[in-house]
Amino acid sequence: MNRNELLFVYGTLRRGFANPVRNVLEEHASLLSPASLRGKLYEIDGYPGVILSKDPDDLVYGEVYIIKNREVLFAILDNYEESSEDYPHPQEYERKKVLVTLINGEKKAAWAYLYNWKVNGRVRIYSGDYLKYREELG
Repeated sequence: MNRNELLFVYGTLRRGFANPVRNVLEEHASLLSPASLRGKLYEIDGYPGVILSKDPDDLVYGEVYIIKNREVLFAILDNYEESSEDYPHPQEYERKKVLVTLINGEKKAAWAYLYNWKVNGRVRIYSGDYLKYREELG
């Protein structure tokens, strides 16, 4: 196991969301830092999706976790994100390694679940912060 393996979360797995899968994340990973990812954030159906962007102004905010138990964590998260082999292709999300920027400016490679379907007609969340977006909705 690579003890430096990281996971970037930007949606309902962030601190501040009441979600039973968050408990799994906290059990099998530990918070490293707030972070950002170069991407575009969209409202899907009560949850967010990110697609990567090359524009440095397109930022999505979240948290980076140090993975403690990769096999258990990804088995659960892959099902939660409907990206496991149990779901028909193309799956809604795809787990990929991406470059994230920690709050101190340091860049790290981290796993993230990226939205894998078309975003046509989806609402773009320009703030890049799903937690703030949900708070504003009430």
